[in-house]
Amino acid sequence: MRATLLQPLFDAGQLWQGQSVRTTTVYSSGDPHLDQRLLGGGWPAHGLLECLTTLPAPALLSLWLPVWQHLSAHGKGLGLLNAPHRLSAEGLHQQGIHPSLVHVVQCPTDQQAWTLEQLACSGTLTSLLCCTDAPYQTKQLRRLQLAAQDNGCQVVLLRHSQVRHHPSPAPTRWLLTRAQHSWQIELFKQAGHPAATVCLPTHPMLTTPCPPAMRAVALLQTNAVQ
Repeated sequence: MRATLLQPLFDAGQLWQGQSVRTTTVYSSGDPHLDQRLLGGGWPAHGLLECLTTLPAPALLSLWLPVWQHLSAHGKGLGLLNAPHRLSAEGLHQQGIHPSLVHVVQCPTDQQAWTLEQLACSGTLTSLLCCTDAPYQTKQLRRLQLAAQDNGCQVVLLRHSQVRHHPSPAPTRWLLTRAQHSWQIELFKQAGHPAATVCLPTHPMLTTPCPPAMRAVALLQTNAVQ
């Protein structure tokens, strides 16, 4: 079988390519120590990623701030599904994220997997964060991984740490906990890469209260998703 036919499986972390160097597009985490522990030197740019934690959703937003700052600077579409609080457009702007690039979507929990898949397939979003934990079937997670990989979208799920030992097709999974002034990230699943634990300083929260702003965050209604 030709290697080109197998490349999507290598990229998705479903096959291991022995005696070879695997290359993949990544985004820097903003911390050189964490980048050294991540496969390829950063967070995967495509596919399904799982952040397992008992912390509230702003922890994931804080962790992903450097990625979104980089993507915003390049005019890439960003998506936020079921945000825990109403975002401040002024706060986004102050953090170096252009509000017009952020699409905020709300949907019922039982429609979350379907909505994520539609957004990943839309072709308008480069990075998509889901901030509400919900039960997923393995089939749903597999469809999300394929949709994200095939459409060049980074889909990051916030999930409860209790599902750590549940099977998942996500090539990258980590456990996020918080110390006094830092995050502890335990990277326990990366395709063909050893487990590692990294501590890094916390970043400012995207949900920090701000005065009313003139700029409005774009709102994409779920019923408009085809």
